[in-house]
Amino acid sequence: SDRIADQIVIARYNLTPLMRLKQIIAVRSAIGTEAHNFGKASAEILLMDQLKAMYPAKDIENVYHGWLDVDGFGIDYAHHGPYPGSREWLRGNVAILYLRDIMIRNGGRGRKPPDAVLRAHYHQWLSVTTSMMDYESRLIISPSYCLLGDYAHQAARSPDSVTVGMYALEIIDGKLRDVHRF
Repeated sequence: SDRIADQIVIARYNLTPLMRLKQIIAVRSAIGTEAHNFGKASAEILLMDQLKAMYPAKDIENVYHGWLDVDGFGIDYAHHGPYPGSREWLRGNVAILYLRDIMIRNGGRGRKPPDAVLRAHYHQWLSVTTSMMDYESRLIISPSYCLLGDYAHQAARSPDSVTVGMYALEIIDGKLRDVHRF
């Protein structure tokens, strides 16, 4: 449906199975782009307000940029991030430079660099890892949940294929055990 009200209902129903899990105690929605959220984070605000009303015991918020600590495993997350690559043979180069910059800035501020940096926006899957200053970090760019509309076709330069899906980080005792792609 292209009706705004339907989009919020669809998103709420898609999240309902996860929200019902007892293990889910907090939910953060990384605010996306105006092209996807009807402007000024409207979709995220409407959706999270509905979820807060349905699950008042859970800690539910919208953020532009967030940090999670999962048993000492640090995760930096936001919607926008680096471009995956303008050519196949350049794929990941900008992402590694972006990740190194985050690692250097955190180290320069006396903080441990994030173990994982999660981004989206480009409707493509990409995972890169780099090591610096005795730390290893991984950056993952997530694919989209939907196919491309007119704007995304233009922004992505008319790709001949798209990836739709998600991933889950399996973290056990503060260590990344696996990245599961769905």
